[in-house]
Amino acid sequence: PEDARKIMIDKIEKASQELKDDPTFFSNWLYLGLDRKTIGDYEGAKLAWEYAKLFNPNNFVVRGNLGDLYAYYLKDNQKAEENYLKALELGPGQIYLYYKTAEFYQLFLKDDQKAKEIVQTGLQINPNSQELQSLLNSLK
Repeated sequence: PEDARKIMIDKIEKASQELKDDPTFFSNWLYLGLDRKTIGDYEGAKLAWEYAKLFNPNNFVVRGNLGDLYAYYLKDNQKAEENYLKALELGPGQIYLYYKTAEFYQLFLKDDQKAKEIVQTGLQINPNSQELQSLLNSLK
């Protein structure tokens, strides 16, 4: 809706102004990407998150967001996989990232084996995760 779009554009303009004043404010880059993605500006979201990635290369949230963006919106499976795997490397305890990566392997690469392997890797790192065990059972 136009009202919601106007709110998002106002948020983008505010974050952009704050970033002009302080380009090192990491969370503004993160939210700028989210807001741009929300209004369908996928290239703008990519630019914000790619910059955030350079600024804070060890942040798993940015990498996971980029994985989703590249997979679902920009249709670049290579970059999606790179970002999902890096997100898992940086945040191995983040169960949701195993779900997202397994879903990516199933939906975009049509590779059920890779989906199972990534969940098995998650279980090796998080052996008490009932969520990952359930996900693995659903993939068999």
